[in-house]
Amino acid sequence: MKENKALLILGSILFTLIILQQVSAIGVTPGRTTINYESSLTKEVQFSVINTEHKGMTVVMYVRGELASYIKLGEKTAKFANGEESKTFTYTLNLPADSQDLGTPGVKKGEIVVLEVPENEKIITEDGQEIIVLDNPSVSAKIAVISQVYVYVLHPGKYLEGTVDVITADDGTARFLLPITSRGKLGIGTAGATIDIYTALNEKIKTINTNSISIESEERKELYAEWDYASEGINPGRYRAVATITYDGQTTYAEKNFEIGSKDVEVEDIEINNFKLGEIAKFNILVNNNYNAEIKDLTVQIQVYNQEGQVMADFASQNYEIPPLSKAEVVSYWDTVGVSAGKYKGKLSIKYEDRLVERPIEIEVSNNGIEVVGFTGKAIIDTGSAFNTTNILIGLVVLLIIINAVWFFLFLRKKRNNTGRL
Repeated sequence: MKENKALLILGSILFTLIILQQVSAIGVTPGRTTINYESSLTKEVQFSVINTEHKGMTVVMYVRGELASYIKLGEKTAKFANGEESKTFTYTLNLPADSQDLGTPGVKKGEIVVLEVPENEKIITEDGQEIIVLDNPSVSAKIAVISQVYVYVLHPGKYLEGTVDVITADDGTARFLLPITSRGKLGIGTAGATIDIYTALNEKIKTINTNSISIESEERKELYAEWDYASEGINPGRYRAVATITYDGQTTYAEKNFEIGSKDVEVEDIEINNFKLGEIAKFNILVNNNYNAEIKDLTVQIQVYNQEGQVMADFASQNYEIPPLSKAEVVSYWDTVGVSAGKYKGKLSIKYEDRLVERPIEIEVSNNGIEVVGFTGKAIIDTGSAFNTTNILIGLVVLLIIINAVWFFLFLRKKRNNTGRL
């Protein structure tokens, strides 16, 4: 059973390495070309296939998507020689005379798919072409990359598209940028937005307004707003911005999830009650979650070092879950049998989800009590360490004195021997 599990893990690792190698083998640029619809437009577009490993290989190309029938490739296959970095290709976009042939207004999408394939491998399609298609399960293609083409068909009147970007800064402000694009045939006189801020529990805590602007057909501009959340005592955590964008009597919406601060927890206090040396000490560790989302799988680990710097004790709590904006008591136990009274260095580690916070601590053990300091982040300076800077310098000086003394002694001895021979 264990052998099968080991083989499974090894196979997964090898598969991942193979995939990573393949992903880096081929690229395409540009990743997307955007075009506004024009009646009977004919446009030649260039794209380049990048041979990132500069190796000999064969690629095939084909078109898919709702624009596939309007795109004609200049070439469908190509070979790269060893050392060849890239090749440039073209496709021709032929749009219909009537936009209604493309369906309803909005964005229409097509894809130029580039496949790296084994040399001389071919698949005959239903229409008799010798081409390799991605969806055929018999194809042993190594990797595929895609260059997209977007065609925007304008709406007959006024139409606005918008998104929300949020930038949180260390100065306690959040800046909201709303890129808006006019996708209608008519320009817009006034566009603005109201942004509602919600907590992770869907509670609305703030409403802010952006500036107002005018925007022409097919033009792109930005709305802007700023929120000084630090002055309002907003807790770190996850939030959601919902923007209501109004323009000339019409409305559209956009939203964005964002975070304020980092997902940190802190140890506020450690108490050890009713303790006697040689017994099991119960550590009651008060952990504060200042974040507005639940902290999962939290454990507190404490390591204690002896005078030689070796780990003499290593104990951890069970897993805990702490609700948002809450405190919880985490319990851990240390068996002090064989431990002598005195001061010990140590380390406190808080592990939760994918994070690790470590603090140097000092533990003072007496016959009837244990006191822990340093867990709040205070620096603990070890002035008694045998390896501090001063002691190292003193040791070097002493070593140099000894070396010089030995050298001088040998020099005198040699000189005395030479004098005796004379």
